[in-house]
Amino acid sequence: NPLRLPRQMFLEPPAKPVSGYRHTQPALRLGPRQVKGMGEEAAGRIESAQPFTDIDDLHRRSDLDDGVLTILARAGALENLSGHRYQAHWDAAGVDHPAALWREAPVAYSTSVALAGPTEGDDMLADYRYLGLTLGRHPMALLRDDAEFDGCRTASELATYRHEQFVHVAGIVTCRQRPNTASGVVFMTLEDETGVSNIVVWKSALERFRAPLLQGRLLAIKGVVEREGQVIHVVAGHVRDLTHKLAALSSDDESTPQFKSRNFH
Repeated sequence: NPLRLPRQMFLEPPAKPVSGYRHTQPALRLGPRQVKGMGEEAAGRIESAQPFTDIDDLHRRSDLDDGVLTILARAGALENLSGHRYQAHWDAAGVDHPAALWREAPVAYSTSVALAGPTEGDDMLADYRYLGLTLGRHPMALLRDDAEFDGCRTASELATYRHEQFVHVAGIVTCRQRPNTASGVVFMTLEDETGVSNIVVWKSALERFRAPLLQGRLLAIKGVVEREGQVIHVVAGHVRDLTHKLAALSSDDESTPQFKSRNFH
């Protein structure tokens, strides 16, 4: 798709940074189809009309309806027009709907309500919910110091482990495979802030930990390293489902993490 809908509408941060919100890295542009619910026609109008001065300007010159503005606000695409997700959602809800005769007239845009910004965890969960990925830190980077993950090694550290050495790893489940020719063996990948760990689950372990292995989104696994040259796997011996830790990243008690794995049979 040649159209480019940035997560942030501009590469430059706001002239006056919003209190509590950090712009520490360059912005990264994503394709419009990455934003869930975003149509190609609306993305094309945005592309041809930008840059914009504020959300009213975006709404007026791109002829966007309230639904598209809400989608963009929730996806974090309007941060440089309002400062952060919450403010963007508020501002998008308050856009004017002038008659056609006045549509091109300049609008004095202001907001009398300044909302507190989201936490890093709130932003991360919203990224997964509305984009399917995050441009911020990985969830495991935020959870690494939690006591539940004491002793867990990162994916990159597995390269230093010997064959048949015991190890404890944790991460987001990104893939499950259960080939018909594998005699009940399940192959999984766990993703953390450094890379992915390849997990082998024998039939006996699957029978003991079936629920977390097939339903869990964030798992901690104790097992034994199996390596041949540069190819490294962890043979699972014990599995814990720590999916509930993802919800703890958000300050919103009703927030539901949206982490999906690709499951093949």
